[in-house]
Amino acid sequence: MSVQFEKQGARGVVRLDHVANLNALSPGLLAGIEEALDRALGDIDVRVLLITGAGRAFSAGADIRFMSSASVEDCRQYLQQAQELLKRIESIDIPVIAVVNGVCTGGGCALAGCCDITIASETATFGEPEACIGLPGGFGNISRLVRRVGLPAAAELLLTGRIIDAHVAQEMGLVSRVVPAAELWNASTSLADDIAANAPTALAHIKRILQSCQDSGAEEIEAYLTCVTNGEGREGMQAFLEKRKPNWRTR
Repeated sequence: MSVQFEKQGARGVVRLDHVANLNALSPGLLAGIEEALDRALGDIDVRVLLITGAGRAFSAGADIRFMSSASVEDCRQYLQQAQELLKRIESIDIPVIAVVNGVCTGGGCALAGCCDITIASETATFGEPEACIGLPGGFGNISRLVRRVGLPAAAELLLTGRIIDAHVAQEMGLVSRVVPAAELWNASTSLADDIAANAPTALAHIKRILQSCQDSGAEEIEAYLTCVTNGEGREGMQAFLEKRKPNWRTR
């Protein structure tokens, strides 16, 4: 399976486990996360949820191999599937912690950003490199990033596609805490236990208020599809898969 779910007392653990693809968020993996959420929410003993990745990545983001050959309608359905899942994570009553163990880029950054708290290994890396392959976000990356780090920092990350380390991500507000890699899981479960010890109704209302200013990602989907159909998205994705420099057309 690409997604594992485990119950640890009051903790529910969702582990992305498609190591060969750096836990890229394929349609199947998104469906696996959805099923894990169903299991967590169906168990009244689960009071807090942790999302993490297996191997050296939290998630490298959207599945470029899938997108590079998908039709416009398939792209639309895929992006809508991703956005609906991330919005669901934001809206569930129980707090969610992103435990970022490694590479966290693009859609992976959006997945971490939809969680209530992000704790990262000091070896983790973050970024929004979509522009490097001719695309904007697509998972609701842009508005979510602006809410996290503010407009100037978000603009720099999105327009450059630069990859940053965990300490820079913490300085920007993308991450709440950075710990040594060997301490990541213990620090995350300790934080989860502190949260789970509190009143569930209060936690649910705090989450609702924190998430009360969410923006729609519909405009982002349309921008993405425009880049695929009338821009350089196809060339960028193909260049990425072929490990070469893209040949951008002139404006």
